[in-house]
Amino acid sequence: MPLPDESSLHKGLGVRRPDITDVRETPLAGLLHIGRHDERFVVLAKLLWQVGAAVKRVVHDPAHRRVMECSYNLPQDRDLNHLDLGGRLRLLEKRCPGVKGLRENTTNKLPSRYARRICAYWRSGEHKAAPADEIDRIAAEEQEYEEGGADDAWPVIPSISLEDMLRDQYSAWPERAERALLQSPVFFEVSDSGHAVTLRKDECERLLAFTTAEQFEGYAGPGRGFAEATGREVIERLAEFCDIGLAVNPTADLFFNLSPIDIARIRRQLQTEEA
Repeated sequence: MPLPDESSLHKGLGVRRPDITDVRETPLAGLLHIGRHDERFVVLAKLLWQVGAAVKRVVHDPAHRRVMECSYNLPQDRDLNHLDLGGRLRLLEKRCPGVKGLRENTTNKLPSRYARRICAYWRSGEHKAAPADEIDRIAAEEQEYEEGGADDAWPVIPSISLEDMLRDQYSAWPERAERALLQSPVFFEVSDSGHAVTLRKDECERLLAFTTAEQFEGYAGPGRGFAEATGREVIERLAEFCDIGLAVNPTADLFFNLSPIDIARIRRQLQTEEA
């Protein structure tokens, strides 16, 4: 398998390729502040941080940003991580049916286009080395994930909110955010009769939820009725309808969508744990 350079890092298994430590011997190492003697999880952590930061800097469209995170194989996702680039993009399109910018005929064009811009950003020297404490944290999380402990258990540390997860450019997508959602409060519009208000767009009906009341008011305007519930309560209720998805922070850069299929999957996981 040829060694990746900055223009091909998104191909194949992306940053999670098994021979990723070989980049220590390539010009890519100097470009992304990777040391010759860095251990494997440190190399991976630096790549995850640098790619995540570059995607956030270069890609402004939220849906396109998600495509690029998937293209580089950034998220901890056991269904995704073993797939090649084409497989990852197809799975992403399947998970988010009808979402503009995530359809397969679009996603196939985006990786090369944005990869060129990311390369130019790196070569410009505008990027910086990752903070040491961030690298230590990411490396430890990746080691735990590889050893099977990171995404097998649903419970989340209560002090880590959904807002915190979404603010973290590296770890926000998608399983960690899903787990954080279960325990986090979300705010959504309700009608005068007390019913949740949904929105149909791109052939999919969704409940729009926000991680803070301020974000909801920024979307709906002052004086609009809203309700607060935990993400788990929302998931349980939406699962009863079978055809309504959930959009969290849909008007912000930090957002994610759950399709009706995702809602049903999370509900099944919760029921399995309770059995």
